[in-house]
Amino acid sequence: MIGEFSFGASKSRTISHGDNENCIENCLASNYSKPGYCPDTAFMSPFEAVCLIACDSDSRCPDLAKCCSHDCGVTCMHPVGLDNRTDLPPIPQNLQIRQQKSNLIHLNWRNIGHVYSNVSGNGDVRYLVEERHLIGPRYLESRLSSWTVRHVSTKPHATLRGRLKTGHWYQFRVAAINGNGSKGYSQPSRPFKTKGDYQKFVTYFYRNRFVRFKQIRT
Repeated sequence: MIGEFSFGASKSRTISHGDNENCIENCLASNYSKPGYCPDTAFMSPFEAVCLIACDSDSRCPDLAKCCSHDCGVTCMHPVGLDNRTDLPPIPQNLQIRQQKSNLIHLNWRNIGHVYSNVSGNGDVRYLVEERHLIGPRYLESRLSSWTVRHVSTKPHATLRGRLKTGHWYQFRVAAINGNGSKGYSQPSRPFKTKGDYQKFVTYFYRNRFVRFKQIRT
């Protein structure tokens, strides 16, 4: 068994190795309370204090954002108070990617920060690896897909084998999670492109075009 952990402080589930990703997707989609506190209304930006009912629980907000009420509505806001929490694992840093084949990569990261305390007994840490991607000759951040859970690891590294599509741009991020919640995601990795049929097509196209151009000139 993997053990119990959660993205939010009040939701934990026991999962097996075969159900890692499906269980986490379901956990993240269910109602739960995320760690941290809603910011003081006096420090809200005009965008945060918009007159809108945008959520009804923390689980409806992306990433670490909490569902917070204010004078004019209910919106998702980044929580405060996470930096001082010693019962949450530190945010992974220095995410490195090593690509060996078109569909085989190794991810490594480090935990740097405050001393992590396991006084609550919820200290088993799981690393949630997410990816987003696009296909095309150029990397355009505006065209990337939404972040999707790709892997769950118990150690500060992961190997993704046969899970990447050829000819795609990829970017990864990692969150450390325990039974009390998470402090958030690492900085996204550098974008990289897998080799595949798309590159072969482009090479073939321009090579033939160059040959035809030479034939016309001669």
